[in-house]
Amino acid sequence: MDYATLSQRYPRSILVTATAYGEDGPLAGQPGFDGVGQAMSGAAWLSGQPDAPVRWAATYVDFGTAVACAFGAPAALRARDQTGPGQHVQGSLLRTATTFFNSNLMEAAATGRNRTPSGNRSQQLAPSDLFATRDGHVLVQCSATRSSTGSPC
Repeated sequence: MDYATLSQRYPRSILVTATAYGEDGPLAGQPGFDGVGQAMSGAAWLSGQPDAPVRWAATYVDFGTAVACAFGAPAALRARDQTGPGQHVQGSLLRTATTFFNSNLMEAAATGRNRTPSGNRSQQLAPSDLFATRDGHVLVQCSATRSSTGSPC
């Protein structure tokens, strides 16, 4: 049942849906899943090596879409309490993936340059990588915060 039909009968109803690519457009209705969102947003490319994209093991696109929908539902309930009618809350895997990856997409659009794939290394923080040690691996990452000595790390 679509929202138009549902809201005609129950005007205060709230419908929450999640699709792969949104409900309109050339890919509407096509199936998709987390890895496709990672690939289409560019995250798999930038997370990989120069010759091989990598899909993240954490299904952040699926869960991010679910969280966005979960936030949208109570917001729609609140709006309905204030205005009367319900609404349709829509989530999209591709929209979530591009939202999470947007700083990289905006940088590429603004500069006209694409970063190269960097594996474990961070694109924004340096140094940042996983390093092998005798008893396992350690993550070393420097951020822009200052220590008590004034050093940036």
